[in-house]
Amino acid sequence: MNGKQAIFCYLFIICCVASSSAQDSRSVLDKFTLMNDLQKETTEMLPSSYMMVINYNDLTPDIVLKLENLDTWLLKKNGSLNRAIREKTRLVTDLKQAIREVEQFLSEKGILEMAERTEKTDARDYFEAELFLKEDEKGRKNKEKAGINYCLGNIKFIQMAFKQAEISYKKANQFDPDNPYYLYMLGRINELLGDYRQAVQCFDKVMSIHSMSFSKNHPCIAQDLRNLGIAYDSLSQRSYLKKAVKYFEQSMAITYNLSDADHLNVANNLNNLAISCFSLGEYEKAIFYYQQALSVFRGILSENDSHITCILNNTALSLCSLERYEDAKKYYQEALEINIKVWGKGGERGEKHPLVGQSMNNLGLTCYLLKDYFSAIEYYEQGLTIMGKSFGQDHPAMIQTINNLGLAWYGLGEYRKAIGYFEQALSINRKILETNHPDIALSLKYIGLSFCSTGEIEKGKEYLKNSLSIFQHTLGHKHVYTKSTKELLEKL
Repeated sequence: MNGKQAIFCYLFIICCVASSSAQDSRSVLDKFTLMNDLQKETTEMLPSSYMMVINYNDLTPDIVLKLENLDTWLLKKNGSLNRAIREKTRLVTDLKQAIREVEQFLSEKGILEMAERTEKTDARDYFEAELFLKEDEKGRKNKEKAGINYCLGNIKFIQMAFKQAEISYKKANQFDPDNPYYLYMLGRINELLGDYRQAVQCFDKVMSIHSMSFSKNHPCIAQDLRNLGIAYDSLSQRSYLKKAVKYFEQSMAITYNLSDADHLNVANNLNNLAISCFSLGEYEKAIFYYQQALSVFRGILSENDSHITCILNNTALSLCSLERYEDAKKYYQEALEINIKVWGKGGERGEKHPLVGQSMNNLGLTCYLLKDYFSAIEYYEQGLTIMGKSFGQDHPAMIQTINNLGLAWYGLGEYRKAIGYFEQALSINRKILETNHPDIALSLKYIGLSFCSTGEIEKGKEYLKNSLSIFQHTLGHKHVYTKSTKELLEKL
């Protein structure tokens, strides 16, 4: 589900089946079934306070600020925190390379000083350089035009004006179609703009060009395979995910056997394999690769790097998918300890960082799945307090924890308390979402189930009918949420 401003890093959904007899509210609860196979990473936006910690060495403050402002967009676009961090890490690497190439090209043209002379305090202004390059392109041969347009594309890429960069990269590729540098950056822009099929075509052609110059075990081929794997992984469909795994494995085989193996590339390949395996539902494999990646990352990255806590959380999520909740709890606990160590206390009021609150929520989820509802409530309330001080009680970031509190109280048979939390979540959702959004339907479903459990069957059915109507309209008749809600109504 896509909530425009809700933060659901990990969402555990209740899919319920009810009894036709509801005289005893406790007996109704016993008929409700928790469906763990519905838990998944979702495509929700992350508040700007949830920054991905990436190495920004050699980048100017204005570029770093622009990168941090892309966090919510990257998370929504990529569908999970792990993929978002992967894309941001690649973006940082490509930005550094683009800056070097622009400076070298402008220096060769004798206009680097012009760009430096017009440097601003907030961002480098290449305006004069761009005017010069566009004028200089006139009358040039194709390969020279290609180089000029590639530089113009890099300038727009540095400014993170991706649509404008795409125009220049396309021109560079048209003037010099077999240049692997131009093709690679065109593919990267396609990825950033969400055109993954076009990215696959670009990366495939890059590998074909490199194959004519390098052996099949060359590091460049390994990088080409990894780029293809990421593009296929981003397409998400099962057949493409399997292709992604194949390319990641081939890249891994090359990288691992190099005499001077790059440990970062090895770790990235392991992480990539884990991401695709998780999406394929191969959770044992995902856990294996996550653990391997975690071991390598810890040898080369600082403990406050986003990759560390992200992999800990994703390993825990994979373990939850296998119903190994006690093991998952250990990983979530470790992630919480790191977040407390890294972020500590901050702000004028001394509150802890929101990431600490999110870790509290993750721990609460494992306790909930272990049916330790009192511990779950304790963690949820701590998380809600921490995040509330940063965002305010009615902020979209609070919805997940509010809903989870409702579910925990529901598990204890405290249906009135559960209804209070579900109604609070519904109220926030209605402020930020369209009236027929699936998140609205889910809140209505929770409230309906709770009323059924109090014995107020007719009132509960009204909520469930409204929920079903929205699910049918937005998700279709075959979606699991639609089917489960319909089945529940039929059995009441």
